[in-house]
Amino acid sequence: VRHHADLAFAHLEELWQPVRKRAKEVIFCVPSHYDGESLGLLLGMAKECGMPVKGVADQSILAAAGLSRAPRLLHLDLQLHSVTLTSLANAGALARQTVQTIAETGLVTLWERWANSIAKQFIQANRFDPLDDAAVEQQLFDRLPGWVAALDGAGAPKPFELKTGAGVQRIQLAPEALIPAVSPLYQQLAQAIRDEAAGERLPLLVSHTFKGFPGLMAALAEAGDLDVIQLPADKPVASAAVYRDAIVSKDGPVTHVVQLASAGGKAQGKAKAAAPVAAEERPTHLLAGHRALPIGAAFKLPRDLAAGLGANEAPLCSFYPRGGELLVEPHSDGVQVNRKAISDATPLALGDSVTAGEHQLTLIRVAANG
Repeated sequence: VRHHADLAFAHLEELWQPVRKRAKEVIFCVPSHYDGESLGLLLGMAKECGMPVKGVADQSILAAAGLSRAPRLLHLDLQLHSVTLTSLANAGALARQTVQTIAETGLVTLWERWANSIAKQFIQANRFDPLDDAAVEQQLFDRLPGWVAALDGAGAPKPFELKTGAGVQRIQLAPEALIPAVSPLYQQLAQAIRDEAAGERLPLLVSHTFKGFPGLMAALAEAGDLDVIQLPADKPVASAAVYRDAIVSKDGPVTHVVQLASAGGKAQGKAKAAAPVAAEERPTHLLAGHRALPIGAAFKLPRDLAAGLGANEAPLCSFYPRGGELLVEPHSDGVQVNRKAISDATPLALGDSVTAGEHQLTLIRVAANG
């Protein structure tokens, strides 16, 4: 192993080898923050492993499939190195809208903080430092994830023990003792969720990677009036099986599915996935009269453009990128694409016209050199 790429390849190969003789196709359930570069690296390594990849689907979409009829949902996910919050639209189709990285703190950092907290408890109770011995330290880190996952939030002290050459070292560890290590992160989560919900009562889907985190539910209660749904570990995989026909590419290149058709939360076997669009064919600006408005990230179109694109009070529609395409989603009647009224999120292409209120907009591309 020379670098991170070798390590990632070794992990992927380790997962693949036990099933390679039985698996005829592979579907990847990828985190919402994966961009084109990340997906390209993953598919490249999969090819080197000999994996017959037939589809790639957004993990948040799969996590939310069939759970709620609410028109908008939030998905909170915890990875090894970051925490992300994904906003999902659920109007006829379950579609990923925006993804934000709340914190660059992930499981690795939390495990390190908790390991230090537990080590201090051992020192205070038994005058024993588990971090002084490499084998015992590794044992602490190995047992920590399962111990946390087994917690029911905050409750009575639970035993935590480590085997040493001299016997067993044991302490009664209160879940509350781990809360100080995650309090700063909880504050970030609550603020980000509160900002994204903007006063709405929304379902909040919480990844299984948060299972057992002490004080988490109390922290989420501070974020607003939410319907918190704690997801089982196999939910994305189970959804991938249900929507298999919608995700797997029949012909042509593998697509990144970030939208699934739904009706009342039931699987319909249809998916929306944009084929990759060449960079030179993607619109970069909206032409409004003589003004070229940069598209950039997701934004809402206000009724009065004089205030700029940041004026989101009673917006007419939203524009947001998804995979390799740009979509427009109406928030009021009368929004048209190429003179045809739309009621759901609709993909846009270079040259398309959008009519919203008094605005007549055209999708154009402005070269980087002006």
